[in-house]
Amino acid sequence: MGQNEKRQEKKGRNMSLFLVLAGVVLLILAAASAAGLRKKADTETEEAVQSNEKNTAETASSAFPRDSVSSDSLEIDIETLAGELLGTVTSDSLTRMDESIAGYTYFWENEKVKDSIAYTSSGSTACEVAVVEVYDASDAEGIKSSLETRVQNQRSLYASYNTAEAERLESSTLIKTAGPYAVLCVCDDIRQAQEILEAYGFE
Repeated sequence: MGQNEKRQEKKGRNMSLFLVLAGVVLLILAAASAAGLRKKADTETEEAVQSNEKNTAETASSAFPRDSVSSDSLEIDIETLAGELLGTVTSDSLTRMDESIAGYTYFWENEKVKDSIAYTSSGSTACEVAVVEVYDASDAEGIKSSLETRVQNQRSLYASYNTAEAERLESSTLIKTAGPYAVLCVCDDIRQAQEILEAYGFE
């Protein structure tokens, strides 16, 4: 075999080797590309699932607020609430009323009242705090009506000798109900009293 033929044969072997290597490289690149596409697809799928779960959770949270409390299951420590409302009275020192006379003072039906706390003034101001719990939530509106009558009577009384306090009864009085509870608050800081009651579930 001549030199020329040997060179051609060697050249042919080199070309075959090159083609084999090129094929191997192409196969590796194709495999890597396929793996990358699969990883990207898996990532996009996982992100889509997470986004869908988040949206579902947000929708559920919106429909059923975590902090919302049904008025039927509302439970309030009336002692604590009354104490907080007392903090909104700064112009007078109120005295706790004996429960035995509360019904006569507010004209409510004692047999419907489970528990009550009332603080009243000696007469120098119209400030007053009363928190009432009834056995049946349906009776709370009746207690509210009694509290409204109390305020009307007090307004007429103070109008005869202390118009400033009569005006307080007009502008700084809150009467609220929530579930089996009813509240009366005549105070100095009506905004703070409102915030306290809202925090306890009174609207």
